[in-house]
Amino acid sequence: MASGSSQDVNSNGVPDECDCLADFTGDGLVGLDDLSILLAHYGAPAPSPSDGDIDRDGDVDLVDLALLLAHFGLPCA
Repeated sequence: MASGSSQDVNSNGVPDECDCLADFTGDGLVGLDDLSILLAHYGAPAPSPSDGDIDRDGDVDLVDLALLLAHFGLPCA
């Protein structure tokens, strides 16, 4: 992360490629349940990342949706 080769959009100290950012349900897969959670909170303030705020900027928006869709259907490593 310090060299800029990895990002940490949720600021948890873990490189994003090692983190399953969009798996809100914790089932090891970014799927329809996770998308449903994000869409239920879309356009609103989000008190926590589990409400769909993947990038932890305080709201659920297009950036969060794009991050989820980039990982949709993929298992968590």
